[in-house]
Amino acid sequence: MIRLLSRLSAGLNSNTLVLIDLPAVGALQWVYLSAILGRDAVRIVADPSQKIAAGCVNIMNSAVAFEHQELQPQCFVSTWALTESPHRLQYEVISRKFFGAENVLLAFSMDGDNQVVGPLRALGAVITPVPFMTVEGYAPSSYGFK
Repeated sequence: MIRLLSRLSAGLNSNTLVLIDLPAVGALQWVYLSAILGRDAVRIVADPSQKIAAGCVNIMNSAVAFEHQELQPQCFVSTWALTESPHRLQYEVISRKFFGAENVLLAFSMDGDNQVVGPLRALGAVITPVPFMTVEGYAPSSYGFK
């Protein structure tokens, strides 16, 4: 997703992207993204006091993201990852209104682990089912747009 967003935002004034993931997965993301985007285009943000590098992909874990003062995104995107996270992490993201992002795009399973669909609706999001997922044997899924 970051690779796609990086390409889509290349022509914009700022293509500063922040990827929030587990530390081990963030390390893998760094290896992959550094190989395709170049080492200067990808940064690890290991501490909330580290600056977010403009024009780069910035990789951090959720603990750093929750404490980072500069993290004020225009858009929050998660394709299934948020609702696969522990409930307390979902609640934290919800309580922060998706880090204050004006625009939200989520893809999520409609199962017992999903704690975001109700609060997302309360924020005025449109929830759209993804019917082909169940045809392919997956749990019922939806997209949420705000």
